[in-house]
Amino acid sequence: MSTEAFDKRLINIPMLRESECASILEQINGLRHRWITRNPNRFYSLGRATYLDTMGIEPAKGAFQCRLKSDNYLLQISFKSLYLVLGELLQGVLGGKVEITREFAVPGFHIFLGEASAGAGMASPHFDMQYRLLKWAEEKDEAEPISFTLPIRLPRAGGGLDVWKDTPADMEGRYRRGEMASIHQYAEKLGPRHFHRYSLGHLTVHLDRVLHRVGSVAGVQPDDARITLQGHGRKLDGVWHIYW
Repeated sequence: MSTEAFDKRLINIPMLRESECASILEQINGLRHRWITRNPNRFYSLGRATYLDTMGIEPAKGAFQCRLKSDNYLLQISFKSLYLVLGELLQGVLGGKVEITREFAVPGFHIFLGEASAGAGMASPHFDMQYRLLKWAEEKDEAEPISFTLPIRLPRAGGGLDVWKDTPADMEGRYRRGEMASIHQYAEKLGPRHFHRYSLGHLTVHLDRVLHRVGSVAGVQPDDARITLQGHGRKLDGVWHIYW
């Protein structure tokens, strides 16, 4: 069953031509000295990410804020036109004002090289709940939070998301009934997963909290790479705040 028929919470929108993806890829490779090693098995990021950089620390601490500002500045200068296109596209999809964050991590890049592209598909399913780790001036959501991915380079065998129909309410219900103690236990009881295929230069938007993980693909080659722009959005006080 196609994801389009399976789950209308995920949409694909054309954003960049292949030549534009190639130009951005060249920029990313040119900034390799600023890649952040996330795993010794060839997993990196270009830019900070809430789920990677604020777990177990106080985000307001001076040292972290200095690194955040430095990396945000680098991305905003290097990919200014990309953020402009992203903002315009999301504004059309979401039907409201869109602003790239000035407080938190701006959208950045996941970089998986070689076999790391396949290994990423072994991660546990999860909901994107990063907004709970941040201190917002306003806490009353006016819409369901969103997430998005823009593939800049994909393995020859392709790439995408493994997705499930389960919702946060499903998981919370099982937790209250004592059927599970963690999302890891919940993952063991999940129903069939479906594969949402990415297209190079097409923005995939989660219009709600979708249970997902990096999609499993076979036949990844040593010189393959999976490089994607990642981000999230939260609507507060009439504005969609875009961050990573």
